[in-house]
Amino acid sequence: MLILKKKFDLLKNVDNILNQSLDSLKQYYNEENSTKHAMSIINVNQRNIKHFSKKRILSYFSEEENMKKLMILNFEKYLLHTTYEEKNDIMIVNLRPFDVSDVSRIYYLNLYASFVYAYTFRQIINGKLKIKDEYAKNITNYLLSIMVRLFGKEYGLLGIYSSKIPHLKFSLGCYILSSFFGYNNDRRLYQKVMPFSPFDFKLVEEEMSKYDFSNINDFIRYLSESNILPGLTRYSFSSKVLRFLSLGFFPAFEDGARFFSIITTSSIPGSNVIPPFIYKYNETEYRNILSIVEGIY
Repeated sequence: MLILKKKFDLLKNVDNILNQSLDSLKQYYNEENSTKHAMSIINVNQRNIKHFSKKRILSYFSEEENMKKLMILNFEKYLLHTTYEEKNDIMIVNLRPFDVSDVSRIYYLNLYASFVYAYTFRQIINGKLKIKDEYAKNITNYLLSIMVRLFGKEYGLLGIYSSKIPHLKFSLGCYILSSFFGYNNDRRLYQKVMPFSPFDFKLVEEEMSKYDFSNINDFIRYLSESNILPGLTRYSFSSKVLRFLSLGFFPAFEDGARFFSIITTSSIPGSNVIPPFIYKYNETEYRNILSIVEGIY
C-alpha cells in the first residue's frame, strides 16, 4: 500500500500534511471563508460542473458534519493550495497560492477542484481508497512519458540515445516502488520492477545499491551519475518541472497520495488548479489512473 511522505525534498522540506491543534489552525481562519459559504458558490454554479466526482462532492459537503471536516485557511508561508491535518482529521484548502484572501474571489471551478483534491487526498490517506503496489506500473509508465517529453530532446532520448530509455524506465520503477510503496533498495525491488520495466539490472546492480531510491534527490543523482541523464541536478529537474507543469504538479513526483489526487483534479474541465493538459503525456495511463480513483466517487 502507499506510504505517506512527511516532507517534500524538491520543495525544500515543505510539509506534506500538517499536525497542529485546532486553535493553531483557527488563527488562519476567517468566518467569511467558511466551507458553507464556499459550497454556496459551488452549488449556484453546479450546472456548469461536468465531472464524475460531482454527485459525491455535492452530497458529502452538503452535510453539516462533513463541512466541519474542511477548513479554508490563509497560510501565508505554505506553498500548496491543499493539504490535510491529521490530528483533527481536517481537509484544508489554502488561499495563499490563489493570491486571494476571500474565497469568493476564486473561480468557482478552481474552488470546486480544490474540494475534489482535498477529498481525494483524505480518502487515500485514511485508507478509503487502497492503492496497491501493482499500480506502480501505471505510475511509472505515466511519469516516464513526462520525463521523456521534458528531457528527451536535451539528452537525446528521442534520437541517438533512445537506447537509454529502458534503463530510465527501470530506474523510475525502482524509485516509485521504493518512494511510494516503501520497498527497500535490494534485489527484491529490482525483481519486482522487471515485469513492467524489463532491463538487465545485473549490469548495474552493484552501482544501484549505493543509492537511496526512496529519496528523489538520490534518484536524480543516479540518473546523472549513471549517464542516463548526465549532468541532471535537482535544480535543473525542478526548473523544468516548474516551467512545463507548474508548482501544483511538483508533489506528484514525491508522494503517491498526491499523485492520484493531482491526476483526479486535473481532469475537471475548466479548472486550472492542476494543468488540464497533463493527460496528453500518456492518455492511456492517465485514463487507467483515473479509473482507479473513480471507485471512491
